[in-house]
Amino acid sequence: MDNKTCSGCNQAKAISEFAKNSARCKQCRSEYVKAWKKTLTPEKKIEMSRKLAEWDKKNRTRRNARQNVLRANRMLNPEYREKLKQKRQEGHETRAAHRRERYANDPRYRDKTIKQRSEFYYADLAREKKYHRKAKLKRYGVTVEEYGAMLDRQNRLCAICLGTQRQTKSKRGDLIVPDLAVDHCHSSGKVRGLLCNRCNSVLGYFGDDLEKFRRAIEYLTKGTMQ
Repeated sequence: MDNKTCSGCNQAKAISEFAKNSARCKQCRSEYVKAWKKTLTPEKKIEMSRKLAEWDKKNRTRRNARQNVLRANRMLNPEYREKLKQKRQEGHETRAAHRRERYANDPRYRDKTIKQRSEFYYADLAREKKYHRKAKLKRYGVTVEEYGAMLDRQNRLCAICLGTQRQTKSKRGDLIVPDLAVDHCHSSGKVRGLLCNRCNSVLGYFGDDLEKFRRAIEYLTKGTMQ
């Protein structure tokens, strides 16, 4: 086994006991670094930081240019691109699984996450409205663009009463005008149109039963004629 003489303790020791590219053994180097750190004053630390920043600024452009060329050459390889895409996807799935597990098992993390989401979504009224609209439309398989097209076809009015929505209060206490509700068939799940909350509630109370609607019409007709 090759030996090397330490410049600190002047003893011949095995190469494995030396730090990489160091003339001192690991023990001497550790003691030297500790002693050197004790001599550092705040002024010396500031001066070292300034010199390091200047050196980094001087060499950054050349270093980044070289790294960009190497990366561009690697990206020309389809196998490398596919491998990079797969690695990113695996990392995303791993992080998502970790967050789900922590959310399920850590009450403090769960409460913190719920609070952060609530503060984010309800901090801005427009964002709150956009978030709720997207969440509701997802239940019916309707995109935001399709919902906008339906609104334009109905002139932004209820398909039954031809009226608009009434003002209501949001969770923050602000007065807002809710979007028209998406009406759908409970049997087939097919979207029929957009209704105001009042008309949509009537359909829900009647359970989409046409016979009940006929009896209601007859009842109202008789009451009007008397």
